[in-house]
Amino acid sequence: MTDTGIRAFNPTDRADFETRVFTPTGDSAEVPLEYSREWSGLVKITNRSWNSLELSYQALGNWIDNKRYNFGFFYNPDGASKQRTYSFVHGFDVTHTVSKNTFYNLSFRQNLFDYQDFVYEDFYDARYDAAGPAKGDANYNIGLTVQGVDLTRFKQRTNSYVFKGSLTSQVKRDHLLKIGAEFQYSDLRFGVPGLIYSPGGTLIERRLVSTPLFSFQELETYKPIAFSVYAQDQIEWQDLIVRAGARWEYFDARATLPSDLQNPANAIAGAPLSSPKATTAKSSLAPRIGVSYPISTTAALFFAYGHFYQYPGLGQLFNNSDYSLLSELQAGASNYSVFGNPDIKPERTVQYEFGYKHAITDFLGLDFSIFYKDIRDLLGVEFISTYAAAEYARLTNVDFGNVLGFTVALDQRRLGLISTMLDYTWQRAQGNSSDPREQFFPQHDYSLRRRPALHAGNRIRLRRRFGSQLRSQTRVCAGGCAGGKVFQTRRF
Repeated sequence: MTDTGIRAFNPTDRADFETRVFTPTGDSAEVPLEYSREWSGLVKITNRSWNSLELSYQALGNWIDNKRYNFGFFYNPDGASKQRTYSFVHGFDVTHTVSKNTFYNLSFRQNLFDYQDFVYEDFYDARYDAAGPAKGDANYNIGLTVQGVDLTRFKQRTNSYVFKGSLTSQVKRDHLLKIGAEFQYSDLRFGVPGLIYSPGGTLIERRLVSTPLFSFQELETYKPIAFSVYAQDQIEWQDLIVRAGARWEYFDARATLPSDLQNPANAIAGAPLSSPKATTAKSSLAPRIGVSYPISTTAALFFAYGHFYQYPGLGQLFNNSDYSLLSELQAGASNYSVFGNPDIKPERTVQYEFGYKHAITDFLGLDFSIFYKDIRDLLGVEFISTYAAAEYARLTNVDFGNVLGFTVALDQRRLGLISTMLDYTWQRAQGNSSDPREQFFPQHDYSLRRRPALHAGNRIRLRRRFGSQLRSQTRVCAGGCAGGKVFQTRRF
């Protein structure tokens, strides 16, 4: 498979498909069928003019101009759609040292993400009319397009505001307390910014509003909110160190779904009517504990247990969640495009880890750990049968799995200009498949989202660093940094 095409045809070329007369006007130049051009930049400003106060601002921008591989446009590469992604994350941080034992941090962030997929940005661009829909002949060049453009149009824009606050205090000599909270508000808008389709031939028509005859997902707006609080206490008792805490999370999609999934678009005559039903808010409590015990001056044992919850990306939750698009689903037919579901639960992982750390020399350390993960409520697919014996698919929590493995790592601290880390991981993943009609193909991928019945593999990584390392630290000291104890260090 090649990643370059030949510009034999232009989108505005016209072919006589009845007589199979093709008139290419391209320049026959080799053109990449896929590419990705990326630019990014980072700015950080920090002010430490006050002894007890640190102010900082950080901004990160990323721009991607991308073209996804589409072999169908091998001879008409200018007719394929292009993807453009823009993301910008910026915000302020305030760190205030209240006393020699206590400090707090406040943070405000804006996360902006914009994604577009089309050939021409302007919905009314005359080049759509001049080119028409992409067309080819099955008996000419294996059906590759010889005229027209891809009429795909999609847009997603997410604007999130994140507020964070945390407090760290050495309340006693052997107790380090951390508490914090986070609130996130998102404005998510995505869908088809106007439908362009062909009624036949080289003509195109435009629709801004979805209708039963021309149904598509219009630009929809969703405004979910998320909130979390956590607390952790680090206890040092003689040589034993215990970290115990819990995190409570809350998520409200603030969306609606059909009340009767067997008649989602109210298009089945005589069936019970469905009405919009609000999604339910989800909350979860995640306890965690870690224990570390030194068995010599150069070695220690550790154990960790914890619950972890994770939602899929917002785009995955809300994408294609307009169930009115099923109004044209015929009796006995099937629609295998997967509909979104903003009412799913978070994926839950219970993790156990036991390990051993050993300082072989002053600059070389060994780390060995065994881990087990029990994963529930994985995102999968369920099939819904309507009252008319039709069928469609939607996302839901149906899958589960577990992972067993171990990691061995060697970490060489910096000597001169070089530091090195070598680690080896072996793991075995077992899980179920959410769709019994799926065929199983071996995958060189350890992600449970591919849902293999059984997968085992290993990985070796070698990371070597040259030159100086840029590192930012914030230290809060008990009794002054010159002779006191540093009890909190943050690295970025």
